[in-house]
Amino acid sequence: MRIYYFLVFLVYYLKTVVQANLALAADILTPELRMSATITEVKLKTKKESHILALSNLLCMTPGSLTLDYDQEKNSLIVHIMYSGHTGSFQKSADDLQKLVMRIF
Repeated sequence: MRIYYFLVFLVYYLKTVVQANLALAADILTPELRMSATITEVKLKTKKESHILALSNLLCMTPGSLTLDYDQEKNSLIVHIMYSGHTGSFQKSADDLQKLVMRIF
């Protein structure tokens, strides 16, 4: 069953990375800059260090986002994202990614 979840994760993550790369490339190639960076908090549903580490690294590898810190008291990641208008979609994507990571491990 883990293999199935790993394949689902792989397809989902590759799709997310390609979309992020295309959005970033489009922003770089257009004359006006649409970037408006913000810092957001991603609530975690797990306290397992392996899940938190995997999610943190996966978010860093996605273009346009960077994990800054882990708040142990709130059990959340502090993440810098390049497009403040996409905070809602980023939160949904991070939650989906978190669920897949929890299923794999």
